[in-house]
Amino acid sequence: MPISERIYASLVTGHARAGDMEAAAGILDTMKKNGLIPHNIVYTSLLCAHAERGDIQAIEKVSDCVPPPLPAPSTCMYACMCVQWNPQIQ
Repeated sequence: MPISERIYASLVTGHARAGDMEAAAGILDTMKKNGLIPHNIVYTSLLCAHAERGDIQAIEKVSDCVPPPLPAPSTCMYACMCVQWNPQIQ
């Protein structure tokens, strides 16, 4: 069974939840080495992981690397960024 983009997205999320953002970002390189082009689902997973950490610079860096069309910001991304900007929401 081939590894799908959804599995790679799950790997991104898993590494991010374990606190290993470098490995999470490295999943994109792994995909490319295996002949797969990362699409919105993988980029969205990585962007959400950075949003959960409140790392706006990392979000901007990833967004600059995403080929058009950019993934639409998800509810998860907005919610995580709002909580980071306003801790009283928690």
